[in-house]
This record gives sequence, C-alpha cells and structure tokens, in this order.
Amino acid sequence: MARKKETAMLVLSRQRDEQIVIGDKVVLVMVLSIRGARVRLLIQASTSLGIMRAEKVSYEGERPIPQEGGNGSLVLSRKKGEKILIGDHFDLTVVEVRGDKVRIGIDAPTDVPVHRMEVYKAIHAEEQED
Repeated sequence: MARKKETAMLVLSRQRDEQIVIGDKVVLVMVLSIRGARVRLLIQASTSLGIMRAEKVSYEGERPIPQEGGNGSLVLSRKKGEKILIGDHFDLTVVEVRGDKVRIGIDAPTDVPVHRMEVYKAIHAEEQED
C-alpha cells in the first residue's frame, strides 16, 4: 500500500487572467472569468496526471484516471466550496468569491512549490542572473 505524501493547503487570491504555477510548471491554473458566484478556471497539465471534478468521484480515495503522454487543457466552472482533483497529489478548491477576486486553495505535497505566476517569473529571472 502506497503512503500518501504529507500535504498542505495554500490559499491564493487571484483576479481574471492571473495564474498559479504548481511544481515547476507541472500544473498551470488561470482564472478566465468571475461572474457572480461562478469562476471559470483553465487548467493546463500533463495528460498523465488526469483532471476531474470532485463531485464525479464515486467513492472515497478515487482519483482521476491518467491518460497517455502530452499536455492537456481543461476549462471548468466552479462555485465556492467546489473542488477539482489533479492527479494523485493536487486538489484545487474555490475557497471564496468576492467581487473581481477569487481565493483558490491548492492542496499539494509540502515538497512541491506553489507560486503566483509573477513570483515564479521573478524567481526564475533571479536564477538566470546568477
């Protein structure tokens, strides 16, 4: 039986067209629109991870079924409290929608970096200077 990695949830506030990077560009999440209580998210990830809406899970512990190779994109609408499962290790939750901002909770293994795109770019620009 495989041990589940220790995870932690990070909550980030994002507006339309702003992105979140999980891992070293393993998963990209972009806020496409915020309309009332509904948020449209674009998720780009390797098809080997698999992406699914949490309400499609039929029993505890079920995870998305990965597909073979390549990268894929998926657009999903979510409301407060709704989740998206990405592979075995990542969960996205819409924590709050307020005006033109959405707070997204990212539950990921503690050894996987999670950054706002602007922070990710700054880190990599600094590394290239060294």
